[in-house]
Formats: sequence, structure tokens, C-alpha cells
Amino acid sequence: MHPTNMYQIDDYVPYSIACGVLIAGLAIVLHWAGDIFLHDSFRDKPELARAVARLLDIGFYLVSVGYVG
Repeated sequence: MHPTNMYQIDDYVPYSIACGVLIAGLAIVLHWAGDIFLHDSFRDKPELARAVARLLDIGFYLVSVGYVG
């Protein structure tokens, strides 16, 4: 009797790789589009625009990875 593979590794590894590629690609597109919007919104404060962009990027990655996991 063989132990059952509880997590279905053969399915989970390709799923994780595909999700990682999609998350990274979408993050790049959203960063480019958001960067234009943020620099227009915070025209007088470019440091603030960069800080908000970083926070949005980190939040996107955390939510995406949490959803996939």
C-alpha cells in the first residue's frame, strides 16, 4: 500500500509556476500604467509617487501570492 500524495505535487508545481509567471507579468503591466497615473497625481511630490507605487506593488504581490497559495 502506497501513501497517498495529499498535495498532488505533479499538479501543484506547474500551477505554481504558471501563476508566478502570470503574477510577474501582470505586476509589470500594472506598475507601468500606475506609474504614469501616480506621477500625474503627485506632480509636485515625485518621492511620494515612488513610495505609493512601491506600496501598491508590495500589496499586489502579497494579495496575489496569498490567493494562489
